[in-house]
Amino acid sequence: MKERQKLSDFASKIYDVFSLQEQGKTLVTLVTKATGCKHACLLFLDVYGEDFTTLFCQPRSKNNPLSHLRLSRQNPIIKHLGREKKLLAGESLATLPSFRSLREKGAGKIKLDEIELFLPLISRHRLIGILVLGKKQSGSYSPEDFSLLTDVADQVAVSMEKEYLREQLAQLYAEAAEKARVDELTGLFNRRSLNEVMASEISRYSRYGGVFSLIILDLDLFKAYNDTYGHLAGDELLRQIGGITRKAIRNSDQAFRYGGDEFAILLPNTSTNAATQVAERVRKQVVSKVIADDIQVTISLGLATWPGDGREANELIAAADAALYYAKQNGGNQSYRAANL
Repeated sequence: MKERQKLSDFASKIYDVFSLQEQGKTLVTLVTKATGCKHACLLFLDVYGEDFTTLFCQPRSKNNPLSHLRLSRQNPIIKHLGREKKLLAGESLATLPSFRSLREKGAGKIKLDEIELFLPLISRHRLIGILVLGKKQSGSYSPEDFSLLTDVADQVAVSMEKEYLREQLAQLYAEAAEKARVDELTGLFNRRSLNEVMASEISRYSRYGGVFSLIILDLDLFKAYNDTYGHLAGDELLRQIGGITRKAIRNSDQAFRYGGDEFAILLPNTSTNAATQVAERVRKQVVSKVIADDIQVTISLGLATWPGDGREANELIAAADAALYYAKQNGGNQSYRAANL
């Protein structure tokens, strides 16, 4: 009785728990203790609202047959729970006509013989989660168990949906913010990200000292390549250049697509001489790894070092750009230092 009272008390005060993960963990743990079931899990919609996936399980063990349970919206079980909005006994799957397709095609990864109850969480007449219970340690579920579980589900559903929506919104916002900083074609960070990182690096190095370098590169004769092979091939070439650049630098360095066929590389704690070595490594790898039938693909690179070539971000970028322009005007397929202008 003590464990059942704990579960009831939690359900009546769940609005004081401000985390879906904590709500789910506590709910499943208390349900397991109050009913004496061997295994239990809580399913909730994934962030895209397509599948019900395991949010929390008890016990937390790879031997728990419910630990990786996933049900799609098209699963007959989900359709039934959403329509009937009441507890579904596992034994009903073997008799109800609506589950004929599940029986005929097999349950896939669903271990039906391990499941006794599907308890829907209904908020605003919609199925938002499912509490799945396995067999009891001993005996069968009683009418008192059913009544307790139904009351608990009714009390927790609204609060859990509220936390789910709040966390889903935060996750979608984070994904959108990250997408806004990444170039879709190459997967590299974009110009906006470069501006943010440059500002941060200048602030950090101004406070603690040291140097860092910036390389700006672009393709020689990219227009001719596009005219010869088409824009789709041009896009593929830019993807290749992005990949080569990313693999040619250290983990501490960052590569960016600056715009068009221009790329940038930020090199923390890197002198002009060391940056020149990186620039040459990238240039040589592009020459050796990118092959076209009629056009030799090459790149030109300009590099500048903080603070000698510019103390502000726009000054450093302008210096590297000027060095790049010099390299291109003098035949391309080379790197050049702003300090030598």
